[in-house]
Amino acid sequence: MYDCTIKRRKETMTDIYDRVESLKKEFLSPDTPEEKKIKILDYLKEYNDVFYGDIDIDAFFRELLALEDED
Repeated sequence: MYDCTIKRRKETMTDIYDRVESLKKEFLSPDTPEEKKIKILDYLKEYNDVFYGDIDIDAFFRELLALEDED
């Protein structure tokens, strides 16, 4: 069971990295509205804090999913 949990965490992290990369590309797109770019930039700042600070990880992932669905 422990091995399965580790595998799921690796898959989840890969998925998260892919999603963050997608947000970066969307941010750089000239077609993305300024308001959305501001939200993405704020999120990416928070993403950085997750790995270098003390932050609520559950809220971080909920916000990622909400940003992705916001179109």
